[in-house]
Amino acid sequence: MSEKVLKARLLTADKILYRLPKDCFSFAKDDKEGKPEDALGLDLSDLDATGLSPDALKPFTKLRRLTLKGNHIAQLGPDALPKTLSYLDVSKNSELKDLSFVKGLRSLTTLILSECPAVGEVLNLEGELFAECVSLKVLVLDRCDLKGTLSLSASPFADKLETLIVSHNQLKKIDLKNCTGLTKLSASHNPGLRKVKNVPSRTIAEIRLANCPELESLGFLSKLQSKLALLDLSSSPLVKSWSDLRDVLSVDSLLTLNLKGTPLYDSLASSKDDYERECLKALKCRKLRTLDYHKVTVKLAAEDMADKEDDEGEDFDKLLAASKDDSDDEEGGGKKGMVKSTVKKTKKRVKSESLAAVVDEGNAVSEAKHLKPALESADGGLFEGISSKW
Repeated sequence: MSEKVLKARLLTADKILYRLPKDCFSFAKDDKEGKPEDALGLDLSDLDATGLSPDALKPFTKLRRLTLKGNHIAQLGPDALPKTLSYLDVSKNSELKDLSFVKGLRSLTTLILSECPAVGEVLNLEGELFAECVSLKVLVLDRCDLKGTLSLSASPFADKLETLIVSHNQLKKIDLKNCTGLTKLSASHNPGLRKVKNVPSRTIAEIRLANCPELESLGFLSKLQSKLALLDLSSSPLVKSWSDLRDVLSVDSLLTLNLKGTPLYDSLASSKDDYERECLKALKCRKLRTLDYHKVTVKLAAEDMADKEDDEGEDFDKLLAASKDDSDDEEGGGKKGMVKSTVKKTKKRVKSESLAAVVDEGNAVSEAKHLKPALESADGGLFEGISSKW
């Protein structure tokens, strides 16, 4: 794309308006004329540019999406960008060190700073620069040379943030206090990461912590609610047996599980089919579609399903025995009624679970497709290929 403006070093309004090809601009669907100044989106990536002139973007009063990826920009200045922006991609600007351009961007919902290593020296998400970024939902900071502790508790956008990507850094601690709406956390490839605190158990749908060998605990998995759809703990030395994953074994929303390179994986992976079967038997989730980056091909045999029900059946027998042993006095009769009621409810639940296990696969696939836009809005919509990259 460098031929667009003949590798202009400083981008001005005239160069953008009159020397860029039409495919650099995007417009509203009902815009028939397509005048550059009416553009909603502007792609200025890979122009070998070092910056924008003060007036460069002033003609674009409706601009909402701006891409400046792959240039040599070190700074933009606090008034360089339109306040109408909701999406900003300044990734792959290795010299970028001044973040004053985010000041006043109240409508900004997506900020991508991938592969800007100098950002690690100046980033303060709880500081004055981000004070007006009250709408931020997606924040991408992979390969930014972040070190030490990342905290967002005092960030003005903490409760709005939905996606946080901080993989391939040097973080030691991540504190997600006040990030009550977070659905996606990607912090893989932080070799010194020791602690992940305050993961929002009610909203989190994706957790990626592959290749974090120094992680001290999986305590963040406790209290997880039923929205978790993806868990990646590849190469984690903490996953030695199924008991280490007891908090997620019963999460029935799980679609993707990655355990490759863990001690548990090494102990089970003598045969792909046997490994898949053991995983499916251990998990109560019947919706698992991807295991260790591969599509699940094995289905539990009828006897395996029966084994699962037999385990719970033992509990029925104990409950029934307890009901028979109850005395006939008034207090005992009350206990007997309660026990019988519990047995009936438990049988009904297991019967329902068994039915769910053999439900038509088309329904399961349909549900997965329904979840996908919510779980991968950042992956597929805002920046393609995010799943494999992070």
